[in-house]
Amino acid sequence: MKANGRFVFTDGGSLIGQTGWERASLIYRGENVENYRGYSFHGMNQSRDDWAPLAALTRALDRSQTPDAMFADAVDGIVDLDRFFRTLSTRILIGDGVGFAVNNGHNGWAYHDSVSGTWSLVPFDVEAGFSGSFGLDASLDPRVSRWLTHPHSRRVYLRVLAAFIDGYWSPAADPWLTAVSRATGYGVAGIQNHIRANAARARTFVAASEAVPLRILTNGGADIETDLAAITLEGEAPPRAATLLVSFDDGVLEDLRPTWTSPVRFTTRVELGSASTRWSIVGVDVDGVDPTADGIGCAVVPDCGG
Repeated sequence: MKANGRFVFTDGGSLIGQTGWERASLIYRGENVENYRGYSFHGMNQSRDDWAPLAALTRALDRSQTPDAMFADAVDGIVDLDRFFRTLSTRILIGDGVGFAVNNGHNGWAYHDSVSGTWSLVPFDVEAGFSGSFGLDASLDPRVSRWLTHPHSRRVYLRVLAAFIDGYWSPAADPWLTAVSRATGYGVAGIQNHIRANAARARTFVAASEAVPLRILTNGGADIETDLAAITLEGEAPPRAATLLVSFDDGVLEDLRPTWTSPVRFTTRVELGSASTRWSIVGVDVDGVDPTADGIGCAVVPDCGG
């Protein structure tokens, strides 16, 4: 779906405001499909007049429709966060002044995968980049800012940014840009300076979260003695630990799916099935590799037994 935006006129034919421009955004405009026309148009399957997926997306992002406690589950079901942030973070770092979901709400595509049912962004027409800087955790669209600041989705965003500044958005790009300049005669010094400056800014932005170890905070990480059938554990994990896995009594690793109270802090409820329950939590990155030290604990009822 191509983000377009529209000009708004009064009944007398004059533009509203200074320019009359109303950017394309992810505002929830209700279930009436007519409310979405003019801001976007179907770019691939143009004969299919289906706006329901867009209404569902904007509803999930609207605070009045989706409270914070429900936000993570609502977004997980309809947005490919990793793909979304790989495009969005690039446009933010470039300083894309007319990018959809960044600033002017015009250039960009919101892509709905009809098979998975998830949305992502597709870059389009990056014509106003490498000339300015935008806040790394804010957008002119408040719904996108909610994505960037909610603990669950911010965690994914920080992970994507960290990968960029260790890869494409780093001095590793210099040889490629130099080769382009040599082949085309196009000067790239300004682009290289922009990359260096914004990479340094992004590195500072993610530094604190990247320094967090995987660990249990409850009882200082020590063994716990309790007569309860279940306990709530609090812990921390760096964003690069994309998935947390837990095993009980050296059993099979299972997806933990904790609740994130900050981009690095989580809570999870653990059912204690025996007098002595030993558990281990492991963090793995998006490639299934363990980038952290294991967080290992022993929940005990009533005695750890050595």
